[in-house]
Amino acid sequence: MQKMHVGSVVAVSAVVLVSLLLCITVVSPVELPVLDWIPRSDWYNVKVNGGAVGDGVADDTAAIQRAINLARLNDSMHTTVYLPPGTYRITQRLKMVDKMGCSIVGHGGSSIILWDGGANDWMFESDGNPSATFSGITWDGADKCSWGFVHSAKVAFESKIRHEFSVFRRFLYGGLRAGGSYETYASSEQQVRNCLFMDSPRYCVSVQDPNYYNHQFHNNDFHNCGIGLSMVYFAQGSIWRNHFQNSSDTDIEAGEPSYTHSIRRCSSVGSRMFFRHDSGSSKFTIQSVAVEGWSNQIGAIRTRDQGPRPLIDIRFLNPPSASPPIVFAPYAGTRMDKIVGGIEYSGPAPSPVGNFASNPHWNIQRTPIPETPRTGDVSWRITRPNIGSVVIDCFVQFVAPLRRNNSNIPTRDTTAVQACINAADQIDNAVAYFSRGTYQITRSIEITGGNYIIEGSGYHTRFGWANQPSAGAIFRVSSPQNVTLRNFNLAAVPNGGAGLIHTRAVGAVGGSLATYDRIW
Repeated sequence: MQKMHVGSVVAVSAVVLVSLLLCITVVSPVELPVLDWIPRSDWYNVKVNGGAVGDGVADDTAAIQRAINLARLNDSMHTTVYLPPGTYRITQRLKMVDKMGCSIVGHGGSSIILWDGGANDWMFESDGNPSATFSGITWDGADKCSWGFVHSAKVAFESKIRHEFSVFRRFLYGGLRAGGSYETYASSEQQVRNCLFMDSPRYCVSVQDPNYYNHQFHNNDFHNCGIGLSMVYFAQGSIWRNHFQNSSDTDIEAGEPSYTHSIRRCSSVGSRMFFRHDSGSSKFTIQSVAVEGWSNQIGAIRTRDQGPRPLIDIRFLNPPSASPPIVFAPYAGTRMDKIVGGIEYSGPAPSPVGNFASNPHWNIQRTPIPETPRTGDVSWRITRPNIGSVVIDCFVQFVAPLRRNNSNIPTRDTTAVQACINAADQIDNAVAYFSRGTYQITRSIEITGGNYIIEGSGYHTRFGWANQPSAGAIFRVSSPQNVTLRNFNLAAVPNGGAGLIHTRAVGAVGGSLATYDRIW
């Protein structure tokens, strides 16, 4: 059957400028895509439902805070606070406390929260909110606020948190922070992707204090900060496909005793240095990185780590002096093992690595390895989300009518879920949306066809087996042609069992494609 085509999607491309006078590539800050969300039925609209104005003049602090407080309160049907386009002026810190699985969603660059309060405060405090999502918000400190968004974890452990498609700008200290000496618990598995950090003199992002494991920083831009990304004191991160520019101290800082860091496919232009590693015990890998026009006279990469650590496939362009771009500075009397390979360097120094030949304790292995991203190539950085062309409200259109007319809850839910997904398959890029609630399933839901999205409200949209232990695949995905499943929970339901997803490709011409995102 020919699908109906509804709406269009506009791609936003980053602009690359080249300064011929300085011979240094200048990458303009990426403009985040406008997220033209179609509001979901269970979203709490801070303007329509909460009375916020969003004109940049009225004080919207109380309206936004009230919306956050009501999320997941007793029988409240909303777990998502929605900020339509506008500038929301706040004068006091916003707080979200013990709201597992709740979300705040805006339209990216057009949903702005603007600070107009005191200088020694934070814009937002997240305290004990595991599995929360913060998407599409511009946090603007207006050069008045100390910190933008702080994860404090005083009442509960925080994990599986996501920041995406957001801007953090103009803060006196920094845009995003996890940790601090005031904490009882800690954070882990935090994902920061497709965000822009800029114009903060101390930090863009700072991860502090014990037990901050598995932080992911993917496809972000860091512009005009003191330190782009600071990972110290038991922090651990995968730092992939990020761009750093004009960091006055260093792009990435690792401190004692951080855990393993994976730094891959990043680029740096015009910063003082790219990587400073002051720990004697931490582990790291730097691979497929391009560093251009750093200003530190004694190197772009400096480490005191003992190793063995690989530094592979790194391109250095436009050095500031004849000093080597990589400097090893171990503690006195310690052994240093390094694997260095695929270094491209055209500067005046005789070697890209400084001072290793004279120390008998050092073991430097060199291996040629090709492939490095070039500075100025932004195609692999900020990505655009697929927000869909039309939303089918599965609960309103399919589940609720059957529940009114059929007392057999599992049977009616199974029928309704399958019918809604089948309907989405008939419309190009449609969203089959399941609002917050529990959907009891008696047989596997068949997912076929392509070019549609199955979406829940997040952690509180649950699919589970009805009145029986786990019986295998709740969703059986067969030869999908660009099908996305996102934002729902396959947890056990009352008197039933948890489920799973089974994907198979049977005779699919040209292969198959399914995307799974934020599934618990």
